[in-house]
Amino acid sequence: MSGRKKKAIAKSGEKKAAQKIRLTVVHCQEAFEKVVGLAKDSLLATAIGDQRQLVLSSLRKLSRFQPDDTISIKRAIAARVLETEHYTA
Repeated sequence: MSGRKKKAIAKSGEKKAAQKIRLTVVHCQEAFEKVVGLAKDSLLATAIGDQRQLVLSSLRKLSRFQPDDTISIKRAIAARVLETEHYTA
């Protein structure tokens, strides 16, 4: 979590900073998935034969993570935007 989000939580409490936390979670997860995809494309373009399988298995091992349910988080973000009738972080 970024320093700005931590400051917001410390200042206004976790309940008021919930929207910022949701936005951060979605952004980080989508960015991580994008980075892994780009890394996979790069490795596929450079590795050949048995080396390809080795580097791909290493990438899978290094990029393991417990994904969050981004669909429900995005729905919560959208509900908050509709509730306030404008975008607020």
